[in-house]
Order: sequence, then structure tokens, then C-alpha cells
Amino acid sequence: MREEGGKAASGSPAGGHGAAAAQNSSHGKEPAVTQNGHNPTQTASHGQGFDSPTPSTVVASAIPREQWGGKYEFLLSCIGYCVGLGNVWRFPYLCYRNGGGVFLIPYFIMLFVTGVPLFLMELSLGQYGAAGPITVWKCCPLLKGIGIGMLCVSTLVCLYYNVIIAWTFYYLGSSFQSPLPWSCDAISNAAVCSNITAGNSSSGRARTPTEIFWNENVLGLVNSEGLHDPGPVRWPLALCLLAAWIIIFLCMLKGIRSSGKVVYVTATFPYFVLIVLIIRGATLEGSLQGIAFYLTPDWARLANAQVWNDAASQIFYSLGIGVGGLRGASIISN
Repeated sequence: MREEGGKAASGSPAGGHGAAAAQNSSHGKEPAVTQNGHNPTQTASHGQGFDSPTPSTVVASAIPREQWGGKYEFLLSCIGYCVGLGNVWRFPYLCYRNGGGVFLIPYFIMLFVTGVPLFLMELSLGQYGAAGPITVWKCCPLLKGIGIGMLCVSTLVCLYYNVIIAWTFYYLGSSFQSPLPWSCDAISNAAVCSNITAGNSSSGRARTPTEIFWNENVLGLVNSEGLHDPGPVRWPLALCLLAAWIIIFLCMLKGIRSSGKVVYVTATFPYFVLIVLIIRGATLEGSLQGIAFYLTPDWARLANAQVWNDAASQIFYSLGIGVGGLRGASIISN
């Protein structure tokens, strides 16, 4: 029967199938499989030109991963990821609190000792690993928890960052009012500005119109007794938050093809804002005295470990090291 099957297989494909079927029916069991798991009958059928998916065909039909449109898109995405609120409002505050200009010394030391090496390492890990934050740690399963931590941190950061964007939209809409609701020209703030005791809080500390606008108009703290009482929904803020999520959805709608073009705006706009703020601040009365007071170094602060701790934390906060954003951007970079 083996010889007849062999002749039939060499003569025509149909004969090969007929012989294999006869052999299967005569033995009453599955086709014979060799020791290395190879099926001889399948080999005969494949050898006669039958169409069947081969490993090379499957790999070729796989959808390739989209890449950045160019190296500038990847570069701008990294720049936009590193320049954000941490550089606009947190760094000036830390610089003022930790000795003024002397804070720049531990800051740049931490930048080149820890920030830049970890920044490049995370980019390299994402580019050459080409896997998600959990899968990429197959190279060292002991560190798999780092990937899980990245997902948790990124989720929390996305949630609270969008809330900040919602506040920004609220202030943007309020800025079109005349007079500004947080200025002394507003009728609601007339008593606060004219008589400072009229705006005093229960603790006796005078409150400014901007503080009143933030706590009462924006956050609505007057309607809440604490964390256990969140109060009613602030519908203007809720709509601003919805608008923030819609904008993010539109930016990510077409994947890297749409977000790659968005970075041309999101990465350069913060620098434009910083330039505008610098020009505005430099034109105010007493700006030179303020800059001198701000940057006057207090050399004794270098002996304080808290200054170095703040410098290191600001590096991680600004560059976004260990959060997963850099690794995600480098995965789709060739």
C-alpha cells in the first residue's frame, strides 16, 4: 500500500489524497506522524502545489506597525513631552524656595548625572524592545512590576492632567469677560479691593480677588465641607473636561498619522507662551529688581539635602522618566 500510495502521489495530487484516505481508513486512526512531529502525507500534498499558508506568507500578510512620519516628528514629540507644566510653574517655585540661582547648580548636576542617562536608556529600551511596558520586561521578569507601575502612573497622570486642561479652558473662557472676574475692576471684588478686611477669611488672613475667584468661582469650595463632601457637579468645569477629552480623542483618532502632525503645534506652542510671558514680565515696573531678588544665590542652601532632593525630583518630573511616555514614543520610531 505504501508503494501504491507513493506512485499515486507522484502521478497526480488526487491519487495522493486517495492513497492517504485509503491508508487512514484501513488503519482506522490518524495519519502517521514521525518522531519530529512531521506529517508525511501533508508533505506530499504540499509538494504537489496545493495552496496553503506558509510561515513566510503569514508574516508577509501581517499589518506593519505604523511609524513616525519623520525624525522631526519623533524629536518634537520628545521635546513636547519634556516641556510642560513642570517647567512652567513648578521649576520657578522650587528655584525660589531653594536659594534662587544657586538651585541651578544641583539641578544641572542631577540633569547630566541621572536625567540624561535614564532618558536615553528608556528611549533605547522602547526602540529596540518594540513592546509594551509589561511585555518589554521579558528580558528581566523580575522587573515586570516596573511595567505595571508605568501603566498605573500613566493612567493617574492622564486623569489629573486633563483636569488641569479643563481649568485652563475655564480660565480661557473667563478671560474674554470685561472686566476680568479676578481683577479689582470687577464689581464683585470692589469690597475686597477697597476694604481688605471685607475679604478676610475666618482665619483673619486677607484674600486676594484671584484667590477668591479660584476657590469660589472655579472650584466651588464654598459648597463643600471637605473631602467627604464633594458637593454638586460644577457643570462649567464638567463641560470643559469633556472638551479636553474630545480634543484628545480627535488628536489620537488616526493613530500616529494624526498625533504625529499635532506635535508640530503642541511641542512649539509652550516655547511661544514662555517667550510671551518673559516679554510681559520684563516690561512690568520693577522687573529688574524682581529678577535680581529671584536669582540672588544663597550658597548656604547647598548644604541642605532637601535642595538636592528637590532638584532630582524636578528632573524626573520634567523629563517624565519612568512613566512610560518616552518608551511609547520610541516604540514607533525607526
